[in-house]
Amino acid sequence: MANFHKNGTSGDANINKRSDRDEIADYIDAIPVSVELGTREQISRFEMLRLALFAIKLRKLEALPTDNADTELARNLLRHAIFQQILTLTNLGERKQALQIVEAYRG
Repeated sequence: MANFHKNGTSGDANINKRSDRDEIADYIDAIPVSVELGTREQISRFEMLRLALFAIKLRKLEALPTDNADTELARNLLRHAIFQQILTLTNLGERKQALQIVEAYRG
């Protein structure tokens, strides 16, 4: 039979909660702090993913009215980020794929 404390919980439940916390802490400790992309293919895929995310965000911002200066600034920053991603992917030999991604999100 479990011992109940003044707050209505049993001692056994507190032990289980503590072990859950320990498991979560162990899981968090196991997550690598920095991940290095090893191969050129991994780097290219990561950069293409970033390009796609920037293109999606720009498309969403372009659907908004242009009367807001903050929105226009965000658009310009995203255009610059997309340009930089295209340069990065060109250096990785992925220019054609980069331009295909940009074209896909323009339409």
